[in-house]
Amino acid sequence: ENIVRLAVEGGCNGVASTLGGMGLVARKYAHKIPFILKINHNEFLSYPNSYDQILFASVDQAYDMGCVAVGATIYFGSEESKRQIQEIGAAFQRAINASRSATCSRHPTGTSRSTGERPPPRWS
Repeated sequence: ENIVRLAVEGGCNGVASTLGGMGLVARKYAHKIPFILKINHNEFLSYPNSYDQILFASVDQAYDMGCVAVGATIYFGSEESKRQIQEIGAAFQRAINASRSATCSRHPTGTSRSTGERPPPRWS
């Protein structure tokens, strides 16, 4: 809640968060600042961690909470990137068909062409 309150007080254009974070504050703040719901997130239940973003929310949930847009992260170059592109593409199409906005964050995660090493994970 402190991040949203700070964004409102600071005159920010909007706030983006995941389903859990947005669900805690949506009813109180959705009418005060535009929200973007990040509909996918890292799956951290597995070990070792992977570069996989899985859907945790839907476009309909975003708009039920008063969000003006949906967002997602795709790890281009990961083994799961083709599935991620298809899932997020379909979700973004639903958002666009409902005259809503969509935004995508992307992180390259393939192996380095020069060293063959995989870069460290990045937070989204």
